[in-house]
Amino acid sequence: MESLSFDPSTKTLSLKKSQIPKPAKNEVLIKVAYAGICGTDLHVIEVRFFLSFVINLYLTLIVHLIPEGLDLAQAALTEPISCLAHGWDRINPVDVGTRVLVIGAGIIGLLWAALLHLRGLRKTVTISEPQAKRRETVKKLGVDYEALSSSELSGREFDLAIDCSGSGPAMEAAVHLLGRGGKLCVFGVANPKAKMSIEPFEIYMKELTVVGVNINPFTFPKGLSLVQAMSEKYLQYEKLGIKVYELSRYQEALAALTKGEINKAVFKL
Repeated sequence: MESLSFDPSTKTLSLKKSQIPKPAKNEVLIKVAYAGICGTDLHVIEVRFFLSFVINLYLTLIVHLIPEGLDLAQAALTEPISCLAHGWDRINPVDVGTRVLVIGAGIIGLLWAALLHLRGLRKTVTISEPQAKRRETVKKLGVDYEALSSSELSGREFDLAIDCSGSGPAMEAAVHLLGRGGKLCVFGVANPKAKMSIEPFEIYMKELTVVGVNINPFTFPKGLSLVQAMSEKYLQYEKLGIKVYELSRYQEALAALTKGEINKAVFKL
C-alpha cells in the first residue's frame, strides 16, 4: 500500500509503502479510489499558513452511498461540492436574473459557475480572473459566462459577489462593485493574517451583507445529489482542468498546481 506522509517538523511530503492494515473487530478498513489535493493543502505545504481544527470522534460511522451509475472519479468531487451546497444555503435566495460576480476561476470558481448554471442563472454571471489561461478554461465549461480581468469590471454592478480566491484585496474591490442590498460571500480560505478594508458608511448606505462559509457541515448528502445532477454536463475533468496522477507522481502533481498548469490534481489509488 502506498501513502503520502507529511512531516510537520520539516514541512515535507514523502511517499511511503506499507502493508495493508488489518482492521480490528471495532474498526473498518476503507479503500480509497480517488483523492484530490485541496488548494489549502498547498498553502500548508508551502508554509504560508496553518489551519487548526478540533476533531471530534464519534462511535457511529456515517456512510454515504454513491448513487448507482455515478463515476467514482466524479464522486471524488463530492467534498468540494458539499462545501458549495453549504454556501448555497448561506447565500440564498439567489433568483434567476441575480447579477453574480464569481471571483477566481480556479477549481472552486469553476464549480460555482457550474452550480449557478445548474440553478438557472444564465447571462447574469461574470467571472473575474487575473490569469488569461484560466479565463480560457471558463469557455471550455460551456456555461457562456463572461470571464474578465479585474480591470475590466469597472463600472459594473452586482447583487452578489462570491469570492473563491481568498484574496483580501479582491474581496475589498468586490465590495465597491455591489449594488444596493448586495451581498459578499467569503468562500475562499484567506490567510489568517490577511486584511481588507470596508467603509461602514458604504455598508450602511447600500445595506450590504457579508456572509462567511465554513466548509461543509452535514451537507455531504446534498453534495452527492449535486454531483449526480451535475456529472454529465459539468463535471468532466478535462473541462474543469483536473488531471489524474498516480500517487508516486505527487511531486509532478504539486508542481503543476503551483505553476497553474492545472486547476486540481486527483490521485487514482
